[in-house]
Amino acid sequence: MSTDALMGHLQHLQAIADANGGTRQTGTPGYDASVNYVVKMLQDKGFDVQTPEFDVGIFHVNAESLVVAGTPVTAGAIEFSGVSPQHGATGPLIAAPKGKSTGCLPTDFDGMSIEGAVVLVDRGDCILPDKVTAAKARGAVGLVIANNSPEKAFSAAFVEEDKITMPVVWVSTEAGVRLRALPPGGPNTANLVVDARTDHRRSRSVVAQTKTG
Repeated sequence: MSTDALMGHLQHLQAIADANGGTRQTGTPGYDASVNYVVKMLQDKGFDVQTPEFDVGIFHVNAESLVVAGTPVTAGAIEFSGVSPQHGATGPLIAAPKGKSTGCLPTDFDGMSIEGAVVLVDRGDCILPDKVTAAKARGAVGLVIANNSPEKAFSAAFVEEDKITMPVVWVSTEAGVRLRALPPGGPNTANLVVDARTDHRRSRSVVAQTKTG
């Protein structure tokens, strides 16, 4: 495929997003329009095309916030996070210790008490559910994951099958540094809110093969 042809397809898909609220996410009209476009392009090239349906969970965030020592901190709910109690998960903000700051294992919190706390860890070294498991095993009520790349957006997510029950948000690298700099033992109460739901919809995938199989 030539560069011009590729750019043409990308521009068409962007036009679909623009016409559908800026998204082509699975389960949305923009996704369906994208499937129809791809199917037509493949059929025009002589492919046999099928669009089998599947069930998909769509994560919707109604409210997300993090307040530490009375100061709001910009934070985003990680997709398929657990939800917080009605008024948020509240407890002291405690950071995983230096050298074990990614919080991948319960033993990373040896020598400290995080029961009833909102825990701050850095992204990296393991998958996100492992961080939740480690913090929850020691009694944490919420988890804040600081991005480990100041140049890149936080793009990681849970999947619905992880069945995360703890509210989990991400913050920027800079915010993580500021939170870690708070004096230990100070009035660093954190309130973490994740109000979200998961809707299930039927969607379609695209399967194409040549006429010869």
